[in-house]
Amino acid sequence: MLGRIVSLAPIPALLVVVALAPPADADYTAAELALANGNLQRAYDESAPLADHGDARALILLGVFYQSGWIVERNPEQAAAFYQQAADMGLSRAIHNLGRLYRSRLGVPQDNARAA
Repeated sequence: MLGRIVSLAPIPALLVVVALAPPADADYTAAELALANGNLQRAYDESAPLADHGDARALILLGVFYQSGWIVERNPEQAAAFYQQAADMGLSRAIHNLGRLYRSRLGVPQDNARAA
């Protein structure tokens, strides 16, 4: 259909962003959408393989799962390990979450210097 212009206006902007995202971003976006829709199992299933391949955002999400005990047994030590991996990649959200664990002695020894 040469010469025909198709408007994307009716398509929600989020779908356009997902379609244009690189595959890893698209997979992570699927995890975020599942989480936003309350589908914790799908969010976990989407993020776990990404974390295995070093996706820092997925590592943070798995940290939240283990810190909170969402669909997995609550394990602050594992949460701290996920946050540490993402923090080592420089993600400020991981550094913040890890600092909160250090301050509250959850999964790591209390260390106010590292918490700051």
